[in-house]
Order: sequence, then C-alpha cells, then structure tokens
Amino acid sequence: MKKVLFLLLSLIISISTIDAQEYDASIEHAFSKYRQAYLSIDRAKLVEMTHPNIVKMGGGSAYLIEEITQNYNMYAALGLSIMDLTINKSSKVLKVDDSLQAMLPYERTLEKEEDIVSEKGFFLIISEDKGGSWYFTDMRKYDAESIKVFIPNYNERLNIYINSINH
Repeated sequence: MKKVLFLLLSLIISISTIDAQEYDASIEHAFSKYRQAYLSIDRAKLVEMTHPNIVKMGGGSAYLIEEITQNYNMYAALGLSIMDLTINKSSKVLKVDDSLQAMLPYERTLEKEEDIVSEKGFFLIISEDKGGSWYFTDMRKYDAESIKVFIPNYNERLNIYINSINH
C-alpha cells in the first residue's frame, strides 16, 4: 500500500512540474521588459510587473513606488550605481491552482567608483495567464512564510532554490 501511495504521490508531483524550457522564451521576454524598467528606473512599470496581491496588500501603487524609490536612493547614498541586472535559467515551472510559479536566479551588478559589486538573489515569478506574462517578486525581501501572506498558494517546493548557494 505504501508503494502505491508513493507512486501516486510521485505521479501527482511530476504532473504539477512543467518543463521550464516550454516557458523560457516568455520568461526571457518578460524579464527583458522588467530589466529595462529597472535600469531606466521606470517605477510605474515595475509596479505593473509586481504581483497584484503584493501591490494591494502592501499599501497600493503609491506606497510601492515610494519603496522602490527608497531602494534606489539607498544605493545612491552608498555611492553605488546600478550597471546591470541579468538572469540565469529558471527553476522548474510549477503549476499551482490556476497559476505558474518558478524561481528565477538573478545577479545585480553595481559600481562604486572603480569597483564592481554584485548581488545575487531570486525572483519568484508568477504567471496567471499560462505563461503569457509574468510578475516578478524579489525574494531577498521575503522568506518562505512571509511570502505566503501575499501569495497564499506559494509552492514551498520552490524554497530549495532560495536556500541554494550556487545559482
């Protein structure tokens, strides 16, 4: 009985995991828009590409724009200028209810005087239209429990990527 239950559970998990390659082009296209907004400091576009629950529960667009502005000001106060934002290959794309979820590793490159500084992290990316568009959430601000406040159906299987050292 345990073997049958384990086999059934494995089958369910494999069905809910979708090959990320199927979505690579749409993820890269969405990231290209996000990157452009990030580098050009287009706060309105960054808010538009943030999951609606985070915008709504986080105090609305005006509050999120203020938070984005504070982040840019923090870098400036430290003498850092943003040079680039790049991504690596995403995790497996997981189907969760009516959405798709994945972790997308990124590297932010900053310059201070002549020195180059890099920060690594992950975006939780979510599509609610079968991969047509994606929302980006920087997971440096959240842990596995706090993200569930905003994204109640967050798939905890993605935590392995947040906890990884090499990405």
